[in-house]
Amino acid sequence: GYLSFLFFILKEKNNIKKQSAINKLNDYRMSKEKIYLRKFQSKIFNGSTINTPSMLCIEDAIHSLKWVESIGGANTMIKRSLSNLQVIEKWESKTNWIEFLAKNKDTRSSTSICLKIIDPWFLQLSTDSKKEILKSFFSLLEEKEAAYDINHYPSAPPGIRIWGGGTVESSNIELLLPWLDWAWEYIEK
Repeated sequence: GYLSFLFFILKEKNNIKKQSAINKLNDYRMSKEKIYLRKFQSKIFNGSTINTPSMLCIEDAIHSLKWVESIGGANTMIKRSLSNLQVIEKWESKTNWIEFLAKNKDTRSSTSICLKIIDPWFLQLSTDSKKEILKSFFSLLEEKEAAYDINHYPSAPPGIRIWGGGTVESSNIELLLPWLDWAWEYIEK
């Protein structure tokens, strides 16, 4: 983003080599950071307000860590995530329109569970048609308040991405899966 643009400006406009551009960018960044830190440090000790949203984020993280600890810690979170993956594996084995993106079980993520659509009628469509079908599919699920933000990664084949991390109850994933089947049948018609 922004740093790439600065790098381009330094490199192209000043006709300098890559490493020189990086060095100039680092020098500029470091000088700005030193000025900012001096101003920040003097203000904070004189009663100035700091970035409250940042502090709220820290409090959220602390609260989350306490919650994780209260349910049994990291091992429990891992077990919950693996349980979520097992629920989806059981469903996927009985579902003929979708399969895991990672065919090898050893490479599957139990947190960001990615599935690709393999329904023959869908695979025959153009890329644009597939995008429109999936847009309707995801919109239908959102309209019914059954699922939000489960669309595939932009670089992945058309499919579904389900968050299966330890913060998700397996019972919620069990509730989601019939909705996916219903929505797919509805879209297919």
